[in-house]
Formats: sequence, C-alpha cells, structure tokens
Amino acid sequence: MTTVSDYCLWIGSPVYAGHAVPPIMDFVSQLPVSKRSYAVPFITWGGVSSGIALYEMGKELSKNGYSVLGAAKILAVHSLMWQFKNPLGEGHPNSEDDSMIESLVREIDSKLLKGYLHPFPLDGLNYQPKEIQESMQRKSLEVAQQLLPLKELDEEACTQCGTCEEECPAQAIRCVPYPQFGQGCFLCYNCVRLCEAKAIKADFSQFEGVLRGMAENNAEHPLSQIFV
Repeated sequence: MTTVSDYCLWIGSPVYAGHAVPPIMDFVSQLPVSKRSYAVPFITWGGVSSGIALYEMGKELSKNGYSVLGAAKILAVHSLMWQFKNPLGEGHPNSEDDSMIESLVREIDSKLLKGYLHPFPLDGLNYQPKEIQESMQRKSLEVAQQLLPLKELDEEACTQCGTCEEECPAQAIRCVPYPQFGQGCFLCYNCVRLCEAKAIKADFSQFEGVLRGMAENNAEHPLSQIFV
C-alpha cells in the first residue's frame, strides 16, 4: 500500500445537485493512504445551493488520512444559465472572491510554515440548515438527471469535429463517428455550450424559472466563504 506524507493537496469541485461531481469524489476515494498529509477542499457553486459538497469532500479526505486545514466555497455563474440574461452568480468570482482565496492561501501557508497543523473541525463545513442537509442527503445526480433537460443530437448539423469529446470533464463522450453519451455523464452541458455547429441541443426554456425559484427558497448566505 502506497504511503504519502508531508504535502498539502488543494482540490476543488463544482457543485451539482448539492454534491461534488463524481470524478472528483472518485479521485478523492482513490488517493493513496496518508500519514502526514493535509488537504484544502474548495467548491464553486452557481447561486442555487452549495449543498453538502464541501462537507462530503472533507469527510472523504479525512477518511483517507488527510487533515483538512481549511476550505472555501466560492460563488460563480451558474453553469446551466449561460444563455440567459442576468444568470445566477453573474459577476462572480469577483475581486472580493479572489481576495478571500488569497487570504486562505496565506493562512494555510502560515499554518504549514509554523507547524500549526490542527485540522479544521469538519462540523464547521456542515453549515447548511438541518432541512437543507436532509434534502441534499436524499438528492443525487441520478435523481437530478431525471429532471434536467434531455440532450438531443442533430446528426445532420454535426461536423464530427470531436470538440465535445475533447472538452467533456467526465470523459463520457465518444465520437464513433457521432457523439455518444456514456454513463459517466453528469449533465454539465459543456457539450451543448461548446458545440459551434449547435448540433447538440437541450431545451432550457422552462428551467430558468425553476433555478431562480430554488435560489430564492434557499437564500444561502454568505455567498462566498473561507473556512480556516
């Protein structure tokens, strides 16, 4: 069994359906066992809910022996609202968000240099109200995928350029020669957004109101935050 020691891992994930995305959690779960290593998880979220992603990442890192020294959640433009005016998270990350991250880096660096390596209490990353926690624990990407718009491929418009396959963060697309979507797809819709030929489509016309309504109901504050 591989043992790693004396380094600090910074690892981030966007939030989807209240959780870190599967490729990131899979990576964390497969990290080599560590005796003296440290980690700083961070997430970006699109203004609906940051969910329990940061807490889940912290728990998984701790299980593998990584002491969590700090963490961050940072607001960003909602990834499914690129085609709408005034998307949730518009203007973020901004200079204030950048300053937060710079402060976190300085704090973590100071801890490492001084040898002050007491882990940040994981309960501090479980910041959501109880009802949100329980809702997110029941929620999964599989459930969310049943509610999200379906992707449709227009083979006549497809140029077989391969951009969707190259840019898929889940490596879930294979062009043979037309795009085929595998089980690893977590519906980030990068393929829809980046397809210059507009051959991959999804109808978000009824979804904007749903996202804005969810954001209003959650009313999460602060929008960006560091934990150290």
